[in-house]
Amino acid sequence: MAVPATIAPRGAKRIGVVLGPALVVALVGAGTLWNIREVTERENWIRHTDQVKLVAADFLEQLSTSRSAVNKFLISGDTADIAQYRAVADSATHDLVLLRTLTQDNPHQHPRLDDLDRIAAERFADNDSTIRVREARGEAAAAALSLAPSRAIMDTARRVGAALTSEEDRLLSRRTPALRRRQSITVTVLVLGTAIALLLGILANTYLLRAAALTATQNDQLRKQARELELQNDQLQEQAAEMEIQADQLQRQTGELEAANTAKSDFLTSMSHELRTPLNAISGYADLLDAGIRGPLLPPQLEDIQRIRRASAHLLALINDVLNVARLEAGHVEVAARPVLVEPLLIEAAAMLEPQAQAKGLTFQRTRCDHDYAVYGDRDRILQILLNLLSNAVKFTARGGQVTLACQYSEHPEDGRIWITVHDTGRGIPANQLLHVFEPFVQVGRKLSGTDEGAGLGLTISRDLARAMNGELVAESRESVGSVFRLILVSAAAPTAIPEPDASRGHADADRVAYADTDR
Repeated sequence: MAVPATIAPRGAKRIGVVLGPALVVALVGAGTLWNIREVTERENWIRHTDQVKLVAADFLEQLSTSRSAVNKFLISGDTADIAQYRAVADSATHDLVLLRTLTQDNPHQHPRLDDLDRIAAERFADNDSTIRVREARGEAAAAALSLAPSRAIMDTARRVGAALTSEEDRLLSRRTPALRRRQSITVTVLVLGTAIALLLGILANTYLLRAAALTATQNDQLRKQARELELQNDQLQEQAAEMEIQADQLQRQTGELEAANTAKSDFLTSMSHELRTPLNAISGYADLLDAGIRGPLLPPQLEDIQRIRRASAHLLALINDVLNVARLEAGHVEVAARPVLVEPLLIEAAAMLEPQAQAKGLTFQRTRCDHDYAVYGDRDRILQILLNLLSNAVKFTARGGQVTLACQYSEHPEDGRIWITVHDTGRGIPANQLLHVFEPFVQVGRKLSGTDEGAGLGLTISRDLARAMNGELVAESRESVGSVFRLILVSAAAPTAIPEPDASRGHADADRVAYADTDR
């Protein structure tokens, strides 16, 4: 029997009305489940990265502690110290095995773990040799052993550990934004899908109610379909409620991640303050000993006092750098925005660094600026950036080279920007490392220069300060030719150039950010 032309389209339309909301709900549910699975997987990778960093730090601590136990045995001769050393060595070995398991998916970390295996073997071999000398020859013979090999092994282990941690930080910086994007997509799918499903349900219900009034012969069928739609609406509302719960959970997880990041910055700030007190005490006691308050000291003891001073000053500088980065990330550094003349700033910076350049046998050249050149910013912060750039230029330029300090309007004067440039004829920076010089804890120059100073935060702090003043810090370099670091700031002479303070740095801080003399 043929279906009337007016009935067939109406039946097809009813089927579409009934199945449409269910199809939308199914699609939204499938998309939501898939996004939740992606979010969970990314969270697991972030936790995995944090675990690698924690295990690596524990391994270095165990490696250092193993030597301390051996040193105690050298003094006391107590076999309990040997047992402690064996336990620490086993713990370090377990950490290495765990690190290999955790990083088996990352081939970049495999050579570093091979290096740590070799370093641990050398460390334990040196410890075992020291124990055998103490057991065979006594305390006097053990006291004559040199600690230099042990220190060199530990320094190498820390450098390899820092490289391993840096790789994990790179992965973390890539995974965290991806997680946040996926969470945002999930919330968007939930909200839009719920709204569309509810709208389709309402439209479907309205259509069926109107269709019921068109023909009396179809009332029973329409009422049945209406009941089905009401049931579907109830199901839609239940699913919408479940989706809202899932959305709340995702928002709570996002808040937890943000709270964890804030807690990290607060922890760094608190611990940096706490560490300053014992460091200052160490310096104070070293001064008392050097002054002879506790009696005269022998020349070797005086040399040890100087080493203690240098070590405590170096550690205090590292703590200050970490504290500065934490303050900048948390927005606790106040940056002024007022007109500053450029020429007096360059004169002051040159007066501080020119003697160092001359003492190293470098030519220091400063190009005079127009007396009208002025920029908007914080005078102390600008001077801090210039001192850091000039110090790096002097440090990485060999005797006979040249360091130049100059200023000019940008190549496009209509931009209303002034460039302050530090140019050196040093070794330069390899092209594959130039993009990383502004990253925290990256020290491009340390391996080449052999220096062990700084934590690689000076350029990071300098660029953050420049951006806080609505400026920028950029670098250009050619290996074996030299480097150019350019501080770009808003000209005070430009119309409508007055910048608004950065809202992310709206909290004042009583302490000034210390000048950071760190490697590039």
